[in-house]
Amino acid sequence: MTNLTKIKEVTTRFGLTARTLRFYEDSGLIESIRNDDYAYRLYDEKAITRLQQILILRKLNISIKDIKQIFDAPGSQVVLEVLGKRADGIDSEIALLHELREIILDFINHIKNADFRNESEVQKLYNKAQSIETQLISNDYNGNVASVNRLLDVTEKLEDTRITTPVAIKCYKQNTPAMRFIGKKYASGGEAWKDWEETDYATLLKEKLNIDLCNLYEDGDALVGLMCHPKGDHRQFEYWLGYFTPENTPVPNGFEYEDFPERNIVACWLFGKEDEVFAVESIAYEKLLEEGFAPIDDWWFERYHPVRTVPDKKGYMIIDICFFANKSVDKNHTESFRQQINELVYGTESIIVLETMVSGTNRSDLIGNAGQQVSIKDGKLVICAQGDLDCMQTAETFSFPLRIDAIAKTNNENIRLYFNAGTLILNWEMSSEHLYLCDIHTGDDFTYPGFDRLSEGVYHFISWILHPDLMAIFINDELTFASNELPYINMLQSSPQAMTDNVRIGTAHGNILTVKSLKVTPIKQA
Repeated sequence: MTNLTKIKEVTTRFGLTARTLRFYEDSGLIESIRNDDYAYRLYDEKAITRLQQILILRKLNISIKDIKQIFDAPGSQVVLEVLGKRADGIDSEIALLHELREIILDFINHIKNADFRNESEVQKLYNKAQSIETQLISNDYNGNVASVNRLLDVTEKLEDTRITTPVAIKCYKQNTPAMRFIGKKYASGGEAWKDWEETDYATLLKEKLNIDLCNLYEDGDALVGLMCHPKGDHRQFEYWLGYFTPENTPVPNGFEYEDFPERNIVACWLFGKEDEVFAVESIAYEKLLEEGFAPIDDWWFERYHPVRTVPDKKGYMIIDICFFANKSVDKNHTESFRQQINELVYGTESIIVLETMVSGTNRSDLIGNAGQQVSIKDGKLVICAQGDLDCMQTAETFSFPLRIDAIAKTNNENIRLYFNAGTLILNWEMSSEHLYLCDIHTGDDFTYPGFDRLSEGVYHFISWILHPDLMAIFINDELTFASNELPYINMLQSSPQAMTDNVRIGTAHGNILTVKSLKVTPIKQA
């Protein structure tokens, strides 16, 4: 892996989120490399250089659309044209700012003698402002050339020149029932829209469905562009056009479907020019994270509401960018599990003697082969990963449900806890804003965004509660994650046989994990 950089190192170096980096890659602006012996994205020097160019152009407020044109075109003609237009726009903005300065100076001439300590003087200024507001059409100020009308005109033009990138103007959460999406699947959005415009599938599908779609939307019927993010080799990018319908809705001939369980939707409205609001879902994703929501980027969709997606006279429109989210993982919702967790009844805890783990079995059968180097230093278990995975397991097996407590630190990237088929990974190396989990019953993986990384080089107290009614994670005694909607919970509630297995702790990808203590405590069921 000489001269190849991990995705985490790239995001840290340039101050990006992994979602933004993947967006640039999905847009065709950069490319990553996948090695057979390494599961995650790597970037060569060419990709790093290209990323630097993208970031410079974005700093110059060049749109993604124009950046694509610059990279696709040979020679320097396109970049000169784009930068020339940007320079002209800046010149116009400077001229408007100069005029705005003159207007402000004119206002100053009217108020410079006012005494703001005198309430009557302040009241006079307020009355003056009110009279100006009611006489916008006819009232010119004495002194310089500007009127209030001109002031409004200048500031409006300035606003137009500055909105060159879509802005997030609204974020909200919406609960949806179990739904079936019915439509058609394509390899790209361009192919999808061309086909639907030529055949008018939207009208045809709505006629065949013959149902009221409005109850599934916040504010009315809307065509949906649904996208699936590729997951390794299991699934390629997909772009669907169609409608969300009630679950089990019959699928008309010639159309396809995808079923979704009851979930929350977190939505962000992007406001901007018609040719700028598409293919920038990373802006919405990061805004939702900033607002405390927990979008999951396996599926997301664009909702084409007929009112908001019709451009106004200036060419501005609003597009709804929506992500599915687990309502139990919303940071504002987690505390609702506190009482349920406090009511759990525990059995006798098992303190794990770390020396006994050194002779334990390496569970390299989970992920390929791994060369294990384990030692005890100063009474602490030190695990050095030599391959994809290294972990140590308890000699004793434990029955579900249970609580696992560990005090551990990582030198670099990850701390991994295992029970049965499941894995909990903290400081996941793919991204700084995800918590990575595996279903403890099936081993299927899923991620939750919006979680800060653990600091490296210091010990953290980590508690992992596995119960038929919920999963919860405490980090340094703070409730970090809680959910009662995980797949294994549904399986265990319908098939309540207990799982029994060893508890394992480990790390991966050349990292070193130091474990100070480990204990397992059974949870009594009512």
